[in-house]
Amino acid sequence: MPRCPWTCPSPPKGELAIGLLADAYAAGVRFAFIAGDEVYGACIKLRALLEQHQQAYVLRVRSSFTLTLDGGTTRDLPTGRCPVLQAEMCLEHPLGR
Repeated sequence: MPRCPWTCPSPPKGELAIGLLADAYAAGVRFAFIAGDEVYGACIKLRALLEQHQQAYVLRVRSSFTLTLDGGTTRDLPTGRCPVLQAEMCLEHPLGR
């Protein structure tokens, strides 16, 4: 396979997703939900865009991720398996808007 003779920096995956989604929203495209791996889950700006558009989403996060709850409370997720979150810690987002 031929290689590119110059180095072109590529933007992070989260920034690429933001651009694609912003263009789609501007064109009137709507999604039932968005899903992504921990690379996308680490992108705070991506989550902010999704919430701004009231978009249902599931983004995986690393086990070292600090969870910020409604009201600004933070919790570190324990390593190992994911704990069951208490109902008062969750925000509900309807699907299919």
